[in-house]
Amino acid sequence: MEIYNKILNSNEKTSVILGFFDGIHKGHLSVINSGISYAKKNNLKSVVFTFEKNPRLEFDKSNPNSTSIITRKDKIRILSELGVDIVYFIPFGEVRNMTPEDFFNDIIIGKFNAGFVSCGFNYHFGRNGEGDTNLLKDLCNKNNIDINISLPVSYKGEYVSSTRIRKLLKEGNIKLINELLGKKFSFTSKVVHGKALGRTIDIPTINQIFEDNFAVMKFGVYATTALIDGKNYYGLTNIGVKPTVTDENKVICETWFPEFSGNLYDREITLFFIDFIREEKKFDNLNSLKLQIIKDKETVLRKIK
Repeated sequence: MEIYNKILNSNEKTSVILGFFDGIHKGHLSVINSGISYAKKNNLKSVVFTFEKNPRLEFDKSNPNSTSIITRKDKIRILSELGVDIVYFIPFGEVRNMTPEDFFNDIIIGKFNAGFVSCGFNYHFGRNGEGDTNLLKDLCNKNNIDINISLPVSYKGEYVSSTRIRKLLKEGNIKLINELLGKKFSFTSKVVHGKALGRTIDIPTINQIFEDNFAVMKFGVYATTALIDGKNYYGLTNIGVKPTVTDENKVICETWFPEFSGNLYDREITLFFIDFIREEKKFDNLNSLKLQIIKDKETVLRKIK
C-alpha cells in the first residue's frame, strides 16, 4: 500500500473512498469495502482520501468527538489488511477553504481521476462542510462517475459510530467495542523507558504513551494480546496513572507479558484488547500490588481461552 502526505495526479482511473475513518468500525467498513470491491471488479486503484488529524480539531479542540480512537499506525495497518492500494493523509488546512464544487472538480476529478466514489451517509465536504451526499451524488451523476453512499449500520438498537465507541471506551466496555469494530480494539505505540519498578517484584512491564489527542479510556486493567516476533503473547495492561508507585497524573499504558522475556524498548508494539478486568486502585505497598496482579493473571488466562 502506498502512503502520501500530499495530493498527486493519477494517470489511471481510481475508486475514491472518502472519510476520516476514526476507528474503522463496521459502518466505515461498508464504505471502504465498497470502494475496494468496485476497484477490483473494474481494474481501478482504490484510493482512501483522509486527513492527518480529526478535522474537528480545527474548529473546537474541546469537543470530545475531536479525540481519536485509532492511532495512525493502526489505521495504516488495517487499511493495508483490507486491501486498499493508496492512502492520502492530508492536512485539513489544504482543503478547508475550498468550495464543495472546487473540491470535487480539482481533487476528485482533477487529481484522482475518479471513476467511482464511496462515502458514508453523513459525509460532508468543502468549506464549512457545505457539501453533503446529495450534492456529491449530483456531481458524480453529471460527470458519469458511479457512487456508493453507505447507509448507517445498527447494532443492538443503536447506530455504530465513533461517538458511541468513545463513550464505551470511558466505560471500559471493550467486548461491545470489539463487536462494533468487527475486530479487536488496538493501540500501537513505541515502548518507552519507565521507572523499572515492576522488575523489583518480578513483573517486568513495558510502558507506552498515548498520543495527545487519543480518546479517554477507563482506568484499570485489561486483558490484551500482542504479536511479538511472530508469536502471540497474552498480556495484562493497566491504563491509568499508577497511583501505587507515583503521584504524577500522566496517563500511561503499562503491560506485563508473563510469557515473554526480552527487551522491547523503542519498538512499536500493537496491543489488542480482549476485555476489561478491574478498575485501577492504589495499594498499600508493592507486595500487595504483586499479589493482585497474580490474581489478575488468572482472570486474563480465563478470558483469552
